[in-house]
Amino acid sequence: MTTTDTLATFNNNISGDIVLKPNSKVALQNLALEFNPDPITINENNNTIRYSVNDTTTYSAVLDSRLYTHDEIPELLQNITKTMNAQLEVESGSKKVNGVQYLASINNDNIVTIEYKIPEGRTLQEAVQQNIQYDGNLQNVVKRNGGTNGQPDSYLATQVPLGKGAAFFSVRLNALQTSTQQNLQFAIGLVSSTTVESRSFQFSNFIHGISVKSTVENYGRKGPSYSPSPPTLSPQTGDEIGCYISGGTVELRVYRSGVTDPYVLNSIDYDGTTDLFPVLLFQGSDVTSINNIHITQDPFYLGNTVSHIPSGSLGATIPRQNVTVTNNTLDFSQSVTLARYLGFESVIYGESGAQAAFTADRNTSVLDLADSFVVEMLSMELDSYDTLGQNGKRKSILATIPYNDSEGALHYSVPYLTFIDINNSSPVYLRNIRARVLRNDYSNVEIRGLATMTLIFD
Repeated sequence: MTTTDTLATFNNNISGDIVLKPNSKVALQNLALEFNPDPITINENNNTIRYSVNDTTTYSAVLDSRLYTHDEIPELLQNITKTMNAQLEVESGSKKVNGVQYLASINNDNIVTIEYKIPEGRTLQEAVQQNIQYDGNLQNVVKRNGGTNGQPDSYLATQVPLGKGAAFFSVRLNALQTSTQQNLQFAIGLVSSTTVESRSFQFSNFIHGISVKSTVENYGRKGPSYSPSPPTLSPQTGDEIGCYISGGTVELRVYRSGVTDPYVLNSIDYDGTTDLFPVLLFQGSDVTSINNIHITQDPFYLGNTVSHIPSGSLGATIPRQNVTVTNNTLDFSQSVTLARYLGFESVIYGESGAQAAFTADRNTSVLDLADSFVVEMLSMELDSYDTLGQNGKRKSILATIPYNDSEGALHYSVPYLTFIDINNSSPVYLRNIRARVLRNDYSNVEIRGLATMTLIFD
């Protein structure tokens, strides 16, 4: 017998009669099927993951409430990734969180890993440049060198996006025009991959960005929308300006010597998945220059590890990286059913290191299945009884099958047959045989693909 019914019901017709003599018996010889694990509903009872990247701060990621089928585990992991990253905020000073990015992923063996990395390189990875003075040292002066004044043909861009957790891309203004300028002199910002590929770096193509003309003209800004109202602020030599992904937003910030908090030119919600590529654009004369490039790129992008400069000046208010060994935790105490669904057997995991990776204890296919299953005949009454509940009652149970497989499949075969009486007093002519597989509490079980069953009549 075979079935593709998702609720494991077998309903097979027979072209010719099978004649069962009086007092016949039936036995199950083998059964093979693959379970379709149950979905999980994320709600207020299991939607919170707590975690830390140091010894002082614990974050709480509250996931979106919805139902996920087993085939939608990648979507669940994406929500975990986005939500965990969205809690991370770029902090002032040399802090461990700066540059951290989380990723929840599943491998080909259906094993889930929740990890974070910090970019550790010291050069811009996969940078493209044109008409620009740049020798690869992120602290040295960068400025226009060639090209046409007034044209967006002098740039430095990376082909690795900015990080998606607590990430930043900033520079220090080294020299500025001191009189009103007709053309934009310099811009820092984030663009799409299409813009990088086409090398079309005019400021209008920036998704987020800050523009500079001179010390007597206010900073300009670029974004899909604007919030809050920008401060009236003109550039000064020594200002540190840049784009910050922090707390689930993209912020355009200006840090100024002697001022504790940054000026925020724009703050827009970030979706947590869009790749944003850092760009420096020089469009005016070669008077305007910058130095001290700081960047934390996506450490998971195509396997690259990327750049940062951990030192800097302007005091402790400027965010910098601090790649040190700390105690890292992943806490499912408020999401135990989620942990079990993803294959994590423990509630709290801890690991000491500059980075951390927490890998599930088992395959996600092994979910909350029963420890045994029953095969019930639907097309004939068997001489068998069930004691589930207070009073035993007759039920056409053909077999009880133990289950301890670790791969989410059931392959059952017996060396010796156990026959159950049909107790038919007269011949039975079979043209249809129906049976189903249930959990041991008689609830339905979902399967996928083709299931097979072999019955022996005597």
